[in-house]
Order: sequence, then C-alpha cells, then structure tokens
Amino acid sequence: NQRVWNHLPPLKVARSHPGIAQIDRRIYVIGGGGPGFHSLRSVEIYDPTLNQWEAGRDMPTARSGVATFEIDGKIYVVGGGFKQANGKFKFL
Repeated sequence: NQRVWNHLPPLKVARSHPGIAQIDRRIYVIGGGGPGFHSLRSVEIYDPTLNQWEAGRDMPTARSGVATFEIDGKIYVVGGGFKQANGKFKFL
C-alpha cells in the first residue's frame, strides 16, 4: 500500500490559513487569507468523484486561522481573525 501525493485542481481563490474539514469524502476549505492577506468569507468544496472544486455557502464573517471540526455531519468554525481597514488584525 503506497502513500503518494497527488496533484489536485487549484482552488478558485488562492488562500492561506484556511479551516479544513471533511464530510462524506468531500473536503471543505473555509475562509483563510486571500490576496493581500485580506480575510475571506468564501468556502470551496472538493469532490473527489468529479475531481473538481465548487463554491460553498459563504461564512457570515470573513476570517482566517480558524479552527474547524465536524460533529454528526455538521462543520463548526471557531475563532480566527481578520485584517481591519487600518491593516491590523482583530482576533475573535
């Protein structure tokens, strides 16, 4: 049983520090810092059967560095922070 890295299609929006969760073989990439490290509300979902990303429902608030976890088929997103207009970060 070999374990190898495989290349996937790129995300629709480049991001760092997202939350990540998995439900029913689908991978959810949640928020994160986008271009200019402006925090994102967007969610992208990878479907391994189709080998493609699709847009999920946006979070109510933009944030990066969140903690994510799944319980009973639901994803919970906690904490994180966002870049304010003055360039400083505010953490939740």
